[in-house]
Amino acid sequence: KSPVGKMSAFPTYEKEFRVSLETINEKITEWKRGNQGRLSTEIDGELELLWDNVDSMEKLARSTYGQEELNEKVQDYKRQAAELEKTWATTRGRNRTGARNTDDILKASSTRLDDIKRLGAETEEIGENAYTRLRIDREKMENSIEIMEEIGDDVTAAGSSLSRMSRRALTNKLLLGGIIVILVLAICIIIFARWVLPKISPSEPSFNNTTATD
Repeated sequence: KSPVGKMSAFPTYEKEFRVSLETINEKITEWKRGNQGRLSTEIDGELELLWDNVDSMEKLARSTYGQEELNEKVQDYKRQAAELEKTWATTRGRNRTGARNTDDILKASSTRLDDIKRLGAETEEIGENAYTRLRIDREKMENSIEIMEEIGDDVTAAGSSLSRMSRRALTNKLLLGGIIVILVLAICIIIFARWVLPKISPSEPSFNNTTATD
């Protein structure tokens, strides 16, 4: 191509560059809002086309002699493309970092949830064991109360038996005392009748003798 033809092609590349630049910025903005999906691939493709456009302008500027102004434009376009590519890499890197942070947070939350579940299960097991021990202790206490009641009944029965035995012993003592008193009185009467009474009544034989003489 002649220098004039090459010069006429350069503005076309410039227009395509600006359109691609604007399109990429719009898609990056949309990507930041959360509408990612296929945008990552589209932005990468647009960046490749952008750099192809810059390479085409650079080749065109090199092949056109005496066009220092074109070289300056190409350098400026390269700088803009590099900045845009850096912006896209930083944005995507931040999102990936955020995703990793989100994954870490989710993993940490899941771990904490598992710990809470495990702690809950251990607490429930401890509660069940405590309830079982309390139930066993309650049964032991109820058995002890029943045994104490039985012992109390036995003690009451024993007290009643002792009271009856005491009354019987007292009755036996009184009977024995009465028998002793009766025996003593009988002995005294016998002694009195056999030995004492004859001594205090000597006239009766004399009376009998007088009667016999008459």
